[in-house]
Amino acid sequence: MASLAAVGSWDREVDVVVVGSGMAGTVTAIEAYDTDPSAAILIVEKMPEGLAGGSGRCAGGFVYAPDPEDIEDLKTYHRALNGPNPAPEDVVEAWAQAVVHQRPWLERVVTEAGRRLLPQPDAPPDFPDLPGSAACEKIFTVEEHDGVAINREGGVWVRDSDNPLDGENKIWGSFMEHVRRRGIPILHDTPVVDLVQDPDSLEVFGVLAESDGARIAIKARRGVILCCGGYAANPEIQLNYCGYPKVTPLGGPGSTGDGIHMLQKAGAKLWHMSNFGHVGGIFPAIRAPEMASGFMREFLAKTSWIDIGADDGRFYDETAKEYYQNHYKVHRSGNWVDPPFIEAQPIHMIFDEETRLGGKLIQDWTGWNMVAMRHQWSADNGAEVEKGWIVKADSIRELAELIGRDPDAVEATVRRYNEACAAGSDPDFGRDPESLTPIASPPYYAVEVVPGMAGTPGGGQRTPDAGVMSTAGAPIPRLYEAGELGSTFADRYQNGSYITEAIAFGRIAGRNAASRSSWDGAAA
Repeated sequence: MASLAAVGSWDREVDVVVVGSGMAGTVTAIEAYDTDPSAAILIVEKMPEGLAGGSGRCAGGFVYAPDPEDIEDLKTYHRALNGPNPAPEDVVEAWAQAVVHQRPWLERVVTEAGRRLLPQPDAPPDFPDLPGSAACEKIFTVEEHDGVAINREGGVWVRDSDNPLDGENKIWGSFMEHVRRRGIPILHDTPVVDLVQDPDSLEVFGVLAESDGARIAIKARRGVILCCGGYAANPEIQLNYCGYPKVTPLGGPGSTGDGIHMLQKAGAKLWHMSNFGHVGGIFPAIRAPEMASGFMREFLAKTSWIDIGADDGRFYDETAKEYYQNHYKVHRSGNWVDPPFIEAQPIHMIFDEETRLGGKLIQDWTGWNMVAMRHQWSADNGAEVEKGWIVKADSIRELAELIGRDPDAVEATVRRYNEACAAGSDPDFGRDPESLTPIASPPYYAVEVVPGMAGTPGGGQRTPDAGVMSTAGAPIPRLYEAGELGSTFADRYQNGSYITEAIAFGRIAGRNAASRSSWDGAAA
């Protein structure tokens, strides 16, 4: 931390500093402004303007909004989702109260931004076997008035390919529109690197940031709110906290754990740093050399493919429907668990011409590359073959040699899989007979599959008022957090939870910070 004595002068003075302009950051700034329009609110964002917005900008864009009478079920479901690592009851109560009352606010905000909140009629809870799950049957998304909603068909989320993504999901776009309308300034290209605190009481007075190669000090008279996301794009944190040797972010490349580093220096008590699949799930992803984030693999209609692990053999049921419907969790031994992608690395997907021509290997409606970067992936995956992202060969043996695998072992694996297809039964992993299509249409292809992270919930232990708990067990004065950083979720993930929580605690944090008196005696 930096003390007041270390700050010779303030380069900028405001009432509330919001760190990050993603889903939580924009909501927080809006609520702080609406709580006190006379307060000076400032968003400080590390990324350049065209690449700001964090993972919330490119998320699937779903939110759940149960009714107030569903609150007891909602709390029960939250406890069940967290399983052996429950959040404190007062935090769950604050979250639930916010969630069941935020739909009118959300409807008003998106409507005023020229969009509409649309219910998803075929969206059952992700974990219907858990108590209280019925509270999350009301799933919504946001679309332009003339747009086409993302819908669930056969358990899979799909979108009309003619509906442009326009570089953002429409929930984040609606919030950003309100930030602009309120004239809330954003400092882009300005990473926050430290908090200014009292070394004894830990009270927060402002932040230190870097801008144009110089360090600047920004006074926050009422409070600092950390909304700077997770650490999916930080390999060192992934390895040291979770033991994940090679993963790729699916969201924004700016999610490098800046908040974790600041919270550690600030004396915060961390929680949820190493949870099953980072709660949001471990997805099969494809990482192109020139792309900062990974592409999430599609739930493929064509099934003439398998995944092979480090020993050149198959290692799981690749097409289990539970993966498609439960954020890549599968029911095993009475629990919902992650697929074995971490343990099986390196992984290659092996497929034939039928699968190559059967549609995009990747999901084209979510993820940083497709949404924020507006990347165009070819419909038949041919362009990606030409780029060398996908390896092509005339035989399985040649393909194995090209990707550095044992040709005999890979040939044996494909032969055994094809024999299972002919028999109509997979004795190794119980793959659905309807998905047992032989890899038999040359040429053959391979692409490396890397575990993809949608989000990381680790951060400071949150208090009911969106504050941050210190290691001494008391809230750190004038420090708040919202969003993915310090999320209250610790095990399983209900679709829409991160955005729902970003709105709930973003509003709580913005309201509480803007309501405080100034530490320097300035008039409120």
